[in-house]
Parts: sequence; structure tokens; C-alpha cells
Amino acid sequence: MADFFHHLNPLKQLNNNNSQEEKRPLVIDESDSTIYYSTNNNTNNTDINNSSSTNDFELINKERHLVLLIAGMGARKDQEPLDGMFLGPFGKWFNIKKCQDAMKDELNNQFKKFKNFKNQNNQNNNNSPELILRSIDYCSSVREEGGYSKKLNLVSMKSGVQLFRKIANESMIDVLMYSSEKVKKQMQQIAIKQLNDIYEEYKHLDIKTISIVGHSLGSVVAFDILYQNQESNHTILNFKPDHCFLIGSPLGLFLMMDVQTKERMLEPFHDQLLESDDKNKGKKKRLLRDVGLYHLFHPYDPVAYRIEPHLDQRFANHEPVDLLTYDKRKKTGNNTFDKVTQAFSQMFEKLDDKKTENIELNELEEEYERIDYCLAVQELIINEYLSAGDVHLKYWANEIVCSFILEKIGLLD
Repeated sequence: MADFFHHLNPLKQLNNNNSQEEKRPLVIDESDSTIYYSTNNNTNNTDINNSSSTNDFELINKERHLVLLIAGMGARKDQEPLDGMFLGPFGKWFNIKKCQDAMKDELNNQFKKFKNFKNQNNQNNNNSPELILRSIDYCSSVREEGGYSKKLNLVSMKSGVQLFRKIANESMIDVLMYSSEKVKKQMQQIAIKQLNDIYEEYKHLDIKTISIVGHSLGSVVAFDILYQNQESNHTILNFKPDHCFLIGSPLGLFLMMDVQTKERMLEPFHDQLLESDDKNKGKKKRLLRDVGLYHLFHPYDPVAYRIEPHLDQRFANHEPVDLLTYDKRKKTGNNTFDKVTQAFSQMFEKLDDKKTENIELNELEEEYERIDYCLAVQELIINEYLSAGDVHLKYWANEIVCSFILEKIGLLD
């Protein structure tokens, strides 16, 4: 049986040599993203913009998915101010490339573990899927062009707690900068340009799905761009994303501060959730009309805030969706024990005081698409307060997050 975790190169070699073709994993990232290969025995990556060599290549019909990563506060691609010895193992999560590598590895692990690809019985590996992982850096350019890093050093105190001042200046200050309309606009413009540039690089490959993954402050940037794109009739982005995954997101807090009024505190999108035309009849209301939106968060993450109450305040009366590991999600309800347990639950529900709450939740789920997904606690938590910062940074390597992404884009059954 073909192994679809490792598949053949995206291009056939036009010459009929008998050499073994190089195998590649499901996910390729920025450092391994040129997916044209020479037709001769030299397997070095070839510049796709080299028009003189394009006749020597042939594109295989392959299922490709593009995933665009937007990291959170303090994360940089070229600079590593926090990725040093004084933060220990936590420092790497402020390095965009290392965040990308962590997600790449876990996506590959989850696909290899749970793959059920529709063509898995097909011996032709050329049809195996490929997931292209790319990331953007919306902070570094703004800091450099505006001279904000130098200005922060000028106004920062030079006495006492220098470590904490360093951490604050390189990370948490990004949130305060984003609260400035001027800097926010600059960050968004840079992010939009980078997203469009990446799309232009791959649009000729007939990408099947495009997803955006935003972490922490990056999730707020992602949502703001997608919402502006929606309201501008899709003139900001050169592409239409299929999914947006927010992980450990403070978006609920930002929305509350941005749009709160006395009359409508938590329903800013109520009137524009779905246009009232024939094409939307029978569809559930959603926060973004054209993009599937999912918020995944750890229950001990202090940065994450609920988003669903912005759809309807009644969601605040109910827990978010419990998100188990992929194998447990697929097994639940499929065995005799689960079916018996469910039957007893339904029987006792008639005597339960929460029956009214369950009816309300059913009504909400019939009207709205769910957004908030709470991850199952897998790690050993000795003290939830001490673990708070740790869980907020480790989403990139979380198996539930990665399997959920693969499931939604169609790479897991």
C-alpha cells in the first residue's frame, strides 16, 4: 500500500531514468517550498522564475493546500531577541521560523498517525496531498521603519528588573502598538502585502484550499484583515481563504473594546452575519460570511477570550465545544458503551434542571455555527497559574490543534 505521508516529488522527470525519486513529507515549509525539480539527476531546487528552464518541467496533478501562519506578539522571523538563553525553552516560541517548524512537524505526525486519504489504496503516489506552510512577519518592518525599538530603549528605565523590561519591550509592547490606529494600519498593510505576495507565488499551482492560522495577537490581525476584506467586497486580498483558525485568541476582548455600545454590547455583527438573499437560505449565521472561523484555546490560557457571545449573548450561558484528540473524537458514539451512556443521559435529561439550558443551546446551534473550541487537557498540570504562560505559547506543537486543521481542510477523514 502506498505511504501517503511520504510522497513523490511534485514533478515527473521527463527523461526515463531508473533512479529512485526523492520522497517528501506531507508538509513543506518556507525553507522547502520551491516545488519544481530539475529533470536531470541534479535534485537541487530550481528557481521557478527562471523562464529559460520552464520547458524542462512538468507539473503533476497534485492536491495542494496552502496554510498561512500569523504569529503573535514578540514573534520575529529574522530577529531572535527573545530566543535566547534567559527564556530557556520558552524563547523559541518567539521565533517565527521555529513556530513554523513545530507546526510542520506536528502536522506531519498527525497525518502519518491518522491518515485516511481518499486515494490511499491508489498505488500512484503522485496523487498524494501536499501542504505548503508559510508564515509572515508583520512586526519587524513596522518596528524598524518607525524606529520603535530604538525609541523604546531611550525611554526604558535602566535600573532594576532589566529582564522583565526586555521581555515587555520585545513582546507585550506589540499589543499596545496595535492599539494605536496609526501603527495598527501599518501592521495590517504589511501583513496584507505579505499574504498577497505568498499567494502570487503559488497561485499557478491550483491550490485546493487556503487557510490562515493566527496565534494570539496574530489572530486579531488575521480577523481584522478578513473582516475588512469582506466589507470591501474582497478587494484587499487577492485570494479567498477557506478557513481561519484562531489559536489562543484575545479577539473576543478586542471586539468588545472596539464595538461596545450601550444598546448593543456584544452583538456588533448581528445584522450582517448573513445577507438575506436566496443563496443563504438554510445556512447558519457566522461571524465571517465567507470564511470558516474556528477559535481553539486551552482552558488555562489567560490570553484567550470567548468569541461566540459576539454572535449571541446567550452563548455565555453555555460551555464552548470540548475538543478531544482526533482518535477520541472519531471513536465517541461509535461503540456500544457510548451509545448506552448517551441513552441514559437522554433519559435523565428529562428530570434534569438543565433541560431548559440544553434546549437553548440546541436552538443556538441550529442558528449559528460554533466558533469556540476548548482543547482537552493532556499535559500534567501541577499548578494552573504556573502553566498559564506555557500553554499559551505551545499551540504550534499541539496535536489536537494540528489534527483539527487537517480535518477541516479535508486531509483527515
